[in-house]
Amino acid sequence: MQANRSDAAAGEAIARLRARRAALWEQGKSHTTAAARATVAREIRALDAQIAAYEAAAERLAELQELNERLTRQEALVRRLERAGVDWRALFVQLRRAALGEIPWPERDAEVLGRLRRWLGLADGGAEVATVARVIDGDGARLADGREVRYIGIDAPEMANIFGEREPWAAEATEANARLVAGKQVRLVREVSDCDRHGRLLRHVYVGRTWVNGELVRLGLATVLSVPPDVKESARLLSLQLEAQRARRGMWKP
Repeated sequence: MQANRSDAAAGEAIARLRARRAALWEQGKSHTTAAARATVAREIRALDAQIAAYEAAAERLAELQELNERLTRQEALVRRLERAGVDWRALFVQLRRAALGEIPWPERDAEVLGRLRRWLGLADGGAEVATVARVIDGDGARLADGREVRYIGIDAPEMANIFGEREPWAAEATEANARLVAGKQVRLVREVSDCDRHGRLLRHVYVGRTWVNGELVRLGLATVLSVPPDVKESARLLSLQLEAQRARRGMWKP
């Protein structure tokens, strides 16, 4: 019952945000200046981020419910193994060693091993090294394997916003991003979410020791956009934004 109430509350919140988005869209179309439409476009992007966060929370709730059901099934399995005289602890140790690659495991059980790797946090955790093929805009890039990356925690001006217009400082942000990552090997570090609603990887991006997300904010070419649950570096990003504002860099120039 509690889960159903939570689902309903999330659905109502998403509906309110979508209604607000629709109203902003109509408001943006009525503005006569590109600057005013760019401001509305930024507000709409922020609403999109909130909607995505609510949808991700609903998905996590469903995952937790599934996990609870799985744990219940596992407890029943453990009881059956104990009644059959099987040492389930030793069996789990073998599974874990196989997941870590310490011992071989039959190919027919590869799916089971894959699940165990995910449960142990070995499938998606840590950093991934990839090559950037092309820069899309000031806060994203396309990798050599075709995947797209959206930089966590920041929002750069759009080359073409929802009204089809280039926002102020969009070209400068894109050029700076290209200087930092285009054609280079980068490290991609995940927080909690894997992808956004558009299927783009959500990552912190590093070139050597340079944290690209933070550098774009420090240069005044991106602003902070914190979307739960990926907020681990929000305080650092806000500090870099304040530094850019004080120094009047990029979009913070008078």
